[in-house]
Amino acid sequence: MDLSQLQGMDDTLRGVTNITHLIHKAVDEAAPVGMTLRTEVPWWNHNLTLAKQSVKRADRHVHL
Repeated sequence: MDLSQLQGMDDTLRGVTNITHLIHKAVDEAAPVGMTLRTEVPWWNHNLTLAKQSVKRADRHVHL
């Protein structure tokens, strides 16, 4: 894409929009979808999730 021939704000905006679209398209094609970065731990269970939520809720009430 040759950007040396851009003249005026409309051409510049159109060029930047096209480049942004190309970047988004490249990322969509290259980046894996649905990949989580957190590591699963075998000892974590639903009860621990509920306990963690209770602690967070209590902490929010204390800091209000």
